[in-house]
Amino acid sequence: MDLLTTGVNVPCVRNIVFFRYIRSPILFHQIVGRGTRVEGEKLMFRIFDYTGATALFGADFVTPPPGGGGGTDGPKPPGPPPVKVKGTQIELGHAGDFFLMNRDGQTVRATPAEYRARLVEELLATVPTLAGFRERWLDPEQRHELLEQLAEQGLLPENLRTAAQMDDYDLFDVIAAVAYGIKPKTRAERASRLDSTAPDWLIKLPQPSVRVIRAIARQFEKAGTDALETDQLWSAGEVRAAKGLSALKQGGDPAKLLRQTKETLFAA
Repeated sequence: MDLLTTGVNVPCVRNIVFFRYIRSPILFHQIVGRGTRVEGEKLMFRIFDYTGATALFGADFVTPPPGGGGGTDGPKPPGPPPVKVKGTQIELGHAGDFFLMNRDGQTVRATPAEYRARLVEELLATVPTLAGFRERWLDPEQRHELLEQLAEQGLLPENLRTAAQMDDYDLFDVIAAVAYGIKPKTRAERASRLDSTAPDWLIKLPQPSVRVIRAIARQFEKAGTDALETDQLWSAGEVRAAKGLSALKQGGDPAKLLRQTKETLFAA
């Protein structure tokens, strides 16, 4: 593990595993810092903690005196039962799942319940109603601003989705379910609103425009809200096959039609 302290820069590191007992907050944050490097599409990393090291999140940067063995981390705290490696018995117990968040200016670990309660508190303080949240979500700039505000507190809705095993749901439904009590719908359920039970505004459009909008809805089904606002939307296979932007223009202003598409997708 000493290889992952200071002076090491390996941006591709995605997993940090603690098998060693650590009492120094400084050393602990140096090790965790190896995972914070951003590279390419890497926007997160995972910590697997088998020794309780993550309890040092939020601890003061004061290292206890070294133990009698001359090490830099002081005496080891009580650990799990003896383990075996290469003939030695190993027994690892699950100590629980934790998320990291900001509390009083410090990064601390929190249980999923604590994390969820804090996220809901922060969100409702900014957007008290579901209608207000939906309106912000429909606007890319306002949505980005809202998510950035949460991220500054160390609160990432993606963590809630992972904890609840809601990979088939858009972040809109994950957040709206925990904060406003709606019954969440999968991306597939929301995308279906533009198929068999299409709204009147869609039925009245020229068929080429209808095909494009339904192809766009299928992109949402695959990748969620972000798929609706990326430049790659128009180069997606189904959208391109439906003649994309040129076909959409037959039904009117593309920006207005995309807005109506989103309003239909995210209706209650």
